[in-house]
Amino acid sequence: MGQDKTLKTTKDQSVKLSDELKSLGFNMNLAPVIDLNTNPNNPIIGKLGRSFSSDSEEIFRQSKTFIENHLSNNIITVEKHFPGQGSATEDTHIGVADITNTFNEKELIPYQKLNNEGLLNAVMMGHVINKNIDKNYPASMSSAFIDGILRKQIGFNGVIISDDMQMTAITKNYGFKDSIIKFINAGGDIVSILNNSPGGYDEQLAYKTRDIIFNAVKDKKIDEKRITESYNRIINLKKKFKIIFSKEENFELLNAQPVTFEQAFSMAKNVEKITGVRPAFLLSIFQEELNLEKTDLCYLL
Repeated sequence: MGQDKTLKTTKDQSVKLSDELKSLGFNMNLAPVIDLNTNPNNPIIGKLGRSFSSDSEEIFRQSKTFIENHLSNNIITVEKHFPGQGSATEDTHIGVADITNTFNEKELIPYQKLNNEGLLNAVMMGHVINKNIDKNYPASMSSAFIDGILRKQIGFNGVIISDDMQMTAITKNYGFKDSIIKFINAGGDIVSILNNSPGGYDEQLAYKTRDIIFNAVKDKKIDEKRITESYNRIINLKKKFKIIFSKEENFELLNAQPVTFEQAFSMAKNVEKITGVRPAFLLSIFQEELNLEKTDLCYLL
């Protein structure tokens, strides 16, 4: 795509891709990669042809087209790998990637320009280390990167997602539990776990991750305010892309009028004649939806 400076290839391919994702029911794509191809021998970016260009302005042009075609299909894009992984010589899947001596400020330009145009809705943090900015932690666990550069310097207020927290660069050097807590405390919103660790697939991994976060809040290792901040960002993103609707939007969409229990029961009995679903079961679902609606999480329309 990046080789075609007319943007036609990027346009055609991103339209095709977003159309396919939409038809399959997806609402998010962990793309595009907007890393600068400053090291063509980078084992996970340059060598795999995952970068649009070595020029930050060209990356902005190409990624803007890619993003806009996804947005036209109401699909969220996730730009990655912040602050930039293109100059690394190592693969974070198998070890630490240190960009202390290779990182260039130009790698931030695509993020800044996309954010200025309102095209940055979600960003994925890379597991790269730049000791000039944070001597101890990779970008994905660093408040200096997440809060200092991405939030304050660039002005990004959207959702921040981690790269896979099971990559060897993280688990080998920081530990799975501690890295998740550090990511959230640094300002991250969504923990990414791909369940492909050397130890094999763990069907309980999502629950274990949830418990790590819950217990960390309970033990005051994570402030509840941090969870609320992330929750609000995620909910606002879902509302923006009509994944969920606020109470006001639900009523406006449906032109809903209040109904009595008798009216609801009568409607449920009519549904039973068509579907065979018992009224009591249907009404119990409605009751649960009403409970969810209190936090703007009503899914039935």
